Order: sequence, then structure tokens, then C-alpha cells
Amino acid sequence: MRSLSFTSIFAVLATALHAGPVSVTNPSFESATLPFNAGNGPLSQVVPGSSIFPTGGTVDGWSVFSSSDTSAAAGAFDPNLSGTNWTSKWWDGNNVAYVQTSQQGNNVDLFQVLGPLADNTKYTLTVDVGRRGFTPVFNYVIGIGPNTPPPGLAFASDLHLAPNSFGTDSVSFTTGPHAASSGKSLEIDLSTVGGDGFTEAFFDNVRVDATAAVPEPGTLGLLLAGCLAAGIGRSVSVIRRKMKV
Repeated sequence: MRSLSFTSIFAVLATALHAGPVSVTNPSFESATLPFNAGNGPLSQVVPGSSIFPTGGTVDGWSVFSSSDTSAAAGAFDPNLSGTNWTSKWWDGNNVAYVQTSQQGNNVDLFQVLGPLADNTKYTLTVDVGRRGFTPVFNYVIGIGPNTPPPGLAFASDLHLAPNSFGTDSVSFTTGPHAASSGKSLEIDLSTVGGDGFTEAFFDNVRVDATAAVPEPGTLGLLLAGCLAAGIGRSVSVIRRKMKV
């Protein structure tokens, strides 16, 4: 009985604390075509109708949104190492993602919709973020959550980077007990919001982890009590069978 009960308890706790990565398509932006070069390295530009760069190239797996296409650019970028960009490499592979705008208040987003939401699960988005030497106004946001509100995405923008530097930021979102039946999917978002002047941000090494939310103490107690009851019931059945022999 004791062996069965302890095994059940450990199984419950292992399930409650289970964590694992969620697949992100093209997380380091290596799958892309880069037809342009403005002198700092080749790039793609996937925002239609932009006055910053002509549209061309691709970034596989990612979609773009801008509240004003004419003043926005976004895509993948293969930076040259220089004082204008960065003097040391911080990104994985060759490419990074970029978002730019020349209009105050305009938000430019690269986003990806992942699989359906699971119940009682904590999702954490972690992204490397860079500010190059040229950047006049640095403003970025990362977000994760359901692809349609409410309640919408959870956002973070916790890095205050100097020019020619980078850091790592993360943000989490936790679902409730009915997330799977809501029909919504998990979305991740990388964006900039226009400030006082030309605004941009750079991203790489996007990863998402899912962790089953730990049950409330009362719920966990009921689960453990059920495990103990099952163990006792099985032991009693074994004893009865032996007495009949």
C-alpha cells in the first residue's frame, strides 16, 4: 500500500510540474529570402506599400501587421558587423528579425500563431532583443497569449538597451480550465511602436515553453487523497483474495 501511494503521489506531482518546449517555426529567422541591401547587410521587407523600403523577400512562418503600412518596414536582416549595427555578434545563425516605423504611434508586428491552447498551462515566451548602434529611438514589445481577445496577449518590454547592445526578455501567460474548448490558439508577437523619430527593434532566438499549472492546494489535496484511497482499496482487495485461498 505504501509503495503504491508514494508512486501515485510522485506521478501527480510530476504531471503538475511537467514542462516542455512549444514548436516555433523559423525561430531564428534563418529561412528567408533577402533581396535588398541598404549598406548594412541584406534584408527582406514584407510590409506592402511601405515608403521606407520597397516590398520584397520573405520570412517563413511569420506574418506582419502594421496600423500604417506606408510608414512601416519589417522582415529578416543579415547584419554586417560594424559600429552602425553591432560590433560583436549576439544572434543565432545569420539573420535577425527587424521592425521599423517612421510614424509616431504606429505599431508594426511580426507574429506567429502556434497550436491550440491547453487547459491550465503556463506559456512563456523568451526572446533575444537587440538595439543597434544606429537606432535613434529604441522601442520594442513582445507578447504571448490567445490569438483573439478577450483576454488578449500578455506583453513585456523590460529592457532598456544602450546602442550596440542586446538582452533577453520574457513574458508569460497562464490559461484556465476551459482554454482547450475556447477554439483559440496560442500567438506570439514581436513589435515596435513609433516614438519621436525613426523607431526600430531587432529580435532573435525565439522560444516558447509550456508548463502545466500547479493545482491549488485544495485540489492537490483531493488528488492525493484519491491516490491514497485507490492504494488502500487495491491493498484490501489483495488481502481478501489471499484470505480466500
